[in-house]
Amino acid sequence: MKTIVSLFALLLCLSFAMPQANAQEKILRKFENKVKQRADRKIDQAMEKVLDKAEDAAEEAIKKEKEENSSETRPTDAPSSGNSGSETESESMNSSPNIDLSGIMGMGKEMEPLPEGNFSGGSADKGVTGKGPFGVASGMIVTVTKTDNKMMKIHQLDTLYFDDYGNRQVRYQHSEQSVNMMGIKNNESSYTISLMLGDSLFSIDPAKGTGTAMANPASEIYNGMSEQEIEEMAESMAQGMNTKVERRGTDRVQGVVCEVYDANMYNEEGKRMAQVRSWMHKGLVYKSHTRAFGSEITQETTLVKEGVSVNASHFAKRKGISYTTLDVFDKN
Repeated sequence: MKTIVSLFALLLCLSFAMPQANAQEKILRKFENKVKQRADRKIDQAMEKVLDKAEDAAEEAIKKEKEENSSETRPTDAPSSGNSGSETESESMNSSPNIDLSGIMGMGKEMEPLPEGNFSGGSADKGVTGKGPFGVASGMIVTVTKTDNKMMKIHQLDTLYFDDYGNRQVRYQHSEQSVNMMGIKNNESSYTISLMLGDSLFSIDPAKGTGTAMANPASEIYNGMSEQEIEEMAESMAQGMNTKVERRGTDRVQGVVCEVYDANMYNEEGKRMAQVRSWMHKGLVYKSHTRAFGSEITQETTLVKEGVSVNASHFAKRKGISYTTLDVFDKN
């Protein structure tokens, strides 16, 4: 089960990174557009100056020629009047500069691996297997996730309730986002609810009264599949994502022994683009450290209650929400 557990941990952690990367991408594109607009204005201003200089030079040449004609002296050289320099300046200013700010997010560059760490041998309690994503029937877990990169900082508080071994989950997410890029500052906060109800996934923005609904691609995994079949499927998924999974050992988090896994994602050139280190206990992520898309993402568990009963109202589909259905996964 190590591959499927770590692969889902990778997908979970990248689910934090991807929206942030998309937000960064939008901000970056807007910033590039602003820079190009300013550059175009500068170019227009420079071109006006060049044209002014050319006109002044032409007028000066005409004036000089008249003076020379009046003294019956023909010029032996054409007046330079700085025209060649103006033409060179015009040439250099004739096109917008090629602005590429993608480096501000570290995208496209091979990332530095996480520190090796010091982990113990042995194994951790996996709980009940084959009934759902988690090895415990029900419970709640509170985590704090921090994202840090050159242009954005995010602090997120998640409270997860689950039952039926994780086949039903609700995640309440409070997020504070601070953007500071080359003097442009912006602070935002958000509150969202994520629901997993068997074969359906819902993402809800209560403030806007909107949400999305989609099929849960993992719903079939624990329904009648053997552990070997799950492992084989996970290996195939990992290969398709250019991801390699490695078990590092065990470590204690919140007083319990966790299995530690590394999942490394590579691009087509073989460069490591993302790494997720996950501390797992009974299928629950107690801790994680992610490097991806130029971001450093840490997740720490602050409270865990395993085996406690969870009120069914947490798993009710919210009323008064306008849902958009997304066909993301091919059911065939």
